[in-house]
Amino acid sequence: MILADNYRKPLLGALLIHILVIGLLLLDIELPSAPLTVQTRVNKPIINAVAVDQEKVQTEINRIKQQRQAKLDAQQARQQRLQEQALAAQRQKQEAAEKFKALQQKIKQAEQQRIAQQKAAAKRLARIKQQRLQAQRALKAAKQKQVLAKRKQQQLVAAKQRAAALAAKNNAAAKVKQAQLRSQVDKYKALIVNAVRQKWLIPNVNKHLATQLQIRLAPTGMVLRVVVLKSSGDPALDRSVESAVYKASPLPVPKDPDLFNYFRVINWTFRPEQILG
Repeated sequence: MILADNYRKPLLGALLIHILVIGLLLLDIELPSAPLTVQTRVNKPIINAVAVDQEKVQTEINRIKQQRQAKLDAQQARQQRLQEQALAAQRQKQEAAEKFKALQQKIKQAEQQRIAQQKAAAKRLARIKQQRLQAQRALKAAKQKQVLAKRKQQQLVAAKQRAAALAAKNNAAAKVKQAQLRSQVDKYKALIVNAVRQKWLIPNVNKHLATQLQIRLAPTGMVLRVVVLKSSGDPALDRSVESAVYKASPLPVPKDPDLFNYFRVINWTFRPEQILG
């Protein structure tokens, strides 16, 4: 009984060690490199038996580890193959997508080229139509221009004829008016000369002399200024004529403003022989 008790403890210890090893394997915990030892108070044969069991346990652990590692390696290899297959499939998919995209691009370019050709053809046709329309318009405009030019020429001839008739009429009227104006001017010149003659005190002078005067008048006929432009050479004659003009003021002038403009400034050459005869 004592011996059985002595074997029971080592066996229980060995059993506990197996349970511990299995638990460690499940938890993936590394065992210490040194073998476990159980301190007991058994004799040498029991210790040897425990050592043998530990070697078996260690062998079993190593085998389990090798199996586990082989399984892990196999899983990693399988995962590697799956990853490579996935990458290959992804590359094939990407290549297929690129080919499809390139095909779509070609189709799009072909469609764009077709549309561009259609637009170019439509533009050419529109340009031809526009040119034809412009030619028709130009021809029509040329005809209208000819008609207008002919009509304008006729109007110009008629206008020249009217202008010539009007000019002739105006010329005749102007001649009549000029004659009337000259008659009026001559009339008032004669009146002015007569007024100055009446105020001129006849000195003892040479009747062949001449005094050139400039007479400036107001619209009322008032003499504003008398200037001797050119002397007769006889101061007495020059003074007598100048005095006679001032004494005859206001001189007879026309009331018509247009006609008076001819008398606003009078340049008069006084000759005694015209008065003395």
